[in-house]
Amino acid sequence: MSTDDIEKLVFDLQGAFAAASSDARAVAPCAAILDNLKGRLTQYQLSGASGNVRFLSLAREAYEIGALLSLQLGDVGSFDCYYSLLHPYYFDYTEVVQRSQRTDVILGLRMLHLLTENRIGDFYMLLELLPADIRASPNIEYVVDLERSMMEGKLTRLIDVRQTAPSPYYWSLADKLADTARSKIAAAMEVAYPSLGLAAAAEMLKLRDVSELASFINYYNQSRMAADSRAAQWRIEGDRVRFIFEAPMRGSVPSKEMLAYSLGYIDELEKIV
Repeated sequence: MSTDDIEKLVFDLQGAFAAASSDARAVAPCAAILDNLKGRLTQYQLSGASGNVRFLSLAREAYEIGALLSLQLGDVGSFDCYYSLLHPYYFDYTEVVQRSQRTDVILGLRMLHLLTENRIGDFYMLLELLPADIRASPNIEYVVDLERSMMEGKLTRLIDVRQTAPSPYYWSLADKLADTARSKIAAAMEVAYPSLGLAAAAEMLKLRDVSELASFINYYNQSRMAADSRAAQWRIEGDRVRFIFEAPMRGSVPSKEMLAYSLGYIDELEKIV
């Protein structure tokens, strides 16, 4: 396997990826080319000839496409693996290989991934590594703004992150962050009130109608009970949803975090109710 052979495979991958970006039917062929190429890259690296600039550029191109394709497929775990391969290219090989045009996109996606997992320490560590011009890019500013909203407790703003994303590749991670924010708002609602009108609850959670609210309640009840049998269950009774704690809550005062969320939304809830 020569560098020329790898370059041909990367060229094929680029064409397949371009097709997959606009045609879902082309995703599977693109993934097949990528899987084959990954094996060839590993073989080349094991041969001990992987230190040349040409190979590094080709490998980075393949890994970047792999990272973006993973998110297109909604496979965040695969994206994480590809980022691990890409990290040295962005921070260790900067004097060897010219910067990729996708650098700020991939780094922004990585930072958003860290936010969705609430890995704030890792988020700031990565942010500190970024050069000033990368920090100023729309991809990075978008994620930094989301982190600021999260820290300020502006959870409703996080639900709309898909609409303001700088690229469709952010959508799967943005949806995950929105789900987390919606769950935190829901937790605040059940602490602040014993019940709410269905329309008010749907509006607070930024759901389009009562049907979406019913679907959310089903998902929310299942996920909460799986994590904590003492969690409140949401029950629709007439035109209201009631928050019922089947088991006694420990203590009479909500946690500081939950109370903070509750207080932050009481005024808004009052306007709706």
